[in-house]
Amino acid sequence: MTAKAGSQMKLFQLTLTVLTLLTADAAVAEVRVSEIFSSDMVLQRDRSVAVWGTADGDEEVTVAIAGQSHTTTARGGRWKIALESLKAGGPHEMKITGTNTIVFSNILAGDVLLCGGQSNMDFDMSAYMCWPGTYR
Repeated sequence: MTAKAGSQMKLFQLTLTVLTLLTADAAVAEVRVSEIFSSDMVLQRDRSVAVWGTADGDEEVTVAIAGQSHTTTARGGRWKIALESLKAGGPHEMKITGTNTIVFSNILAGDVLLCGGQSNMDFDMSAYMCWPGTYR
């Protein structure tokens, strides 16, 4: 390899490295929300609900849903907002805004039940539909 080809290769590698770092920095700077939140979810009614995620340091993040809007500043790349209690109902739209905007739709407020147990909890409800004395 000639000296000229070697210096061109080093310049190409340096350019590629700089572009990679700039792209990675831009990806980190976006407001993100925890993966537990999505469209078509149910939030617990009549209780304050926390919404959290990550963002660029000192970035202002706003969460709006059902007529309420709350703003906080990310500290150390993390942010958290406590929503006021929601009455049962919906559907609502949640908008999370910072340098980018995330929108979740079809959000309902209701009772959220978490169940845990043994393998018998994985029983298809359709099996109950044809028991003797019942009609389809």
